[in-house]
Amino acid sequence: MTKRVKVEAVGIQNMQTGTEEPGWDLEIYGHLGAWAIFTNPSGQPQARLQHLLMNNMDPDQRQSITQGSTLHIGRTTPEMEIRDNEELWVGGHLKEHDDTSPNDSLGDHHHKIPHSVLVQGTQRVHFQEDDQICEAIFEITVL
Repeated sequence: MTKRVKVEAVGIQNMQTGTEEPGWDLEIYGHLGAWAIFTNPSGQPQARLQHLLMNNMDPDQRQSITQGSTLHIGRTTPEMEIRDNEELWVGGHLKEHDDTSPNDSLGDHHHKIPHSVLVQGTQRVHFQEDDQICEAIFEITVL
């Protein structure tokens, strides 16, 4: 049975700025989204449908987030259908801007939720580079 869902990118929480950054802010850029994924006959995941909920890949579009606070995004996908043989992936790729050294990749991370266990609720996706830590917060609504 197909499940209809909406995914909201609630925000990004700065869990720990780390010692590399002066002050208490992470300067985050990158992308976050939701994907309907199926596995092709060779076993490789393939996106059937994707919705980007934050797409600021340019370091000039970075957002400053103080340690302990949350940058609110509040963008929601249109209705998505997740079929029996699919997964809902929420996550993305985040980076942290540095003024005095190369920018840090906090990673490309996704929560992969199979159709059989897809329920309404909050999903947090962890991003980290050394002692710089943030979490993207997603709210999943099953319609």
